[in-house]
Amino acid sequence: APNGNDCFIAKNTDAGGDKFLFGIWSSQIMVRINSNYRLQTYVDGTNGSTIDVYDSNWHHFAVAIKEDSANPGTSKVTLWIDGVKRWNNLTISNILSDSDMTTGQIPSIGMDLDGTGLDKTDLLEGYVDELQIFSAVGNDTDAANLYNKRFGVPSDFDVWTSSIEDYFPAGIGGPDL
Repeated sequence: APNGNDCFIAKNTDAGGDKFLFGIWSSQIMVRINSNYRLQTYVDGTNGSTIDVYDSNWHHFAVAIKEDSANPGTSKVTLWIDGVKRWNNLTISNILSDSDMTTGQIPSIGMDLDGTGLDKTDLLEGYVDELQIFSAVGNDTDAANLYNKRFGVPSDFDVWTSSIEDYFPAGIGGPDL
């Protein structure tokens, strides 16, 4: 693994606290919602893993997060890598609300903005190509179709309509990240 901490996408508070993180930490996939997270599945071919996302090939990641209807306040997380389910409804004791995604700092791709100085940390050593956020939760077929079609939008998904520009008043522009 290049450095062991590679953030794919992050959403932070104005003070630099974590709202949502998705990436690789300590050679494991991590999904974090507020202060709670799941850290699982080795991704560098070690510890019995057959997955090696550091093999210089392109890889597709899909994550579905939904509130657990049987346990309000908790989320169920499913992860697919290259169209194959790797996590199935793992529990995180927190939820990601619409306001979590529309307040605070803009979403950052390829880095985490930590602390009051919004330090750029956990820089991704690689590339992100075609990030999409949907307002519906996908299933195995959707994840496989996204992988096989290289990000064709399933007909039953609505793409998240907020844009980075929505976080800044007209004429102001965004931060120099």
